[in-house]
Amino acid sequence: MLFFKKLVLLLPWKRHARELSLEEELRSHIELAATDALKEGVAPDEAMLAGRRDLGNTLLIQEDARTTWGFAAWDHFLQDLRFGARQCKRQPGFTAVAILTFALGAGANALMFTVVDSVLVRPLPYPDAHQLVFLDSTDAKGSHGSTSLPNFLDTRKYAHSFSGLAAYQEKSVSLRLPGGEPVHAAGVAASVNLFDVLRVAPILGRTFLAGEDQPGKSCIVVLSTGFWREHFSSDPRILGQYLTVDGKTCRVSGVMPAHFAFPSRDVGFWMPFQPTSDMAQRGAQFLDVIGRLKPDVTLAAA
Repeated sequence: MLFFKKLVLLLPWKRHARELSLEEELRSHIELAATDALKEGVAPDEAMLAGRRDLGNTLLIQEDARTTWGFAAWDHFLQDLRFGARQCKRQPGFTAVAILTFALGAGANALMFTVVDSVLVRPLPYPDAHQLVFLDSTDAKGSHGSTSLPNFLDTRKYAHSFSGLAAYQEKSVSLRLPGGEPVHAAGVAASVNLFDVLRVAPILGRTFLAGEDQPGKSCIVVLSTGFWREHFSSDPRILGQYLTVDGKTCRVSGVMPAHFAFPSRDVGFWMPFQPTSDMAQRGAQFLDVIGRLKPDVTLAAA
């Protein structure tokens, strides 16, 4: 309550009234002291000086009163602000560098907070997200990274703590829309059970079917809502049309919901991962793996 009372006193009209009241009180004190001196036979000029001496340093009294009211701190702040403004005006080059540095620092902090919030604080936007874990491989030196196709297949075969394991590879490719327009987009090639592991259904059409990741099978592609809106104006007739993805003709089978952004919001499409013979080497580590723990299995037990 005291803080708010002091805050009210900082209002210009309230402060002016306090200043006038203080001046009037000081003047009254000097006049009373001068009157007492006159009664004692002191000359009029000497009586006024005696009144001022009796009161003391009026400037110091006013400064102490302003400090008590909270005016002094505000005055010092305004003085510092005016001084800083003058310095900035005198040195525009330094001012520009300082503002740019502050802007870059604020932007970097905001970006870092966004990344930490989305990766470490906010849960993944999928059902039972606490069951989802990312798996990586560790080499002889202890470095962590992607895994190879043979290692993924072995893990999926022998790891019994998971209800499902899915592998995926991010890629940036050139596409041609049904009308022949070329576009560049980020996409994901994944095992056919990716959407089942994440437990996310499309808003239009279907996702992958078993066997569509086998070599020689027809290529299908599932679009993100953002890609669908940008290039097809949310036309539901997109289903069944064909895109050319990195030189391969792929049929559009579905569209994912707007909130689905795996593994990032840059992704515009998903397609089944169809391995080739050169991917059979264990040293070819290019796959990322996500798994869903069984309901009765903890991360520590896995």
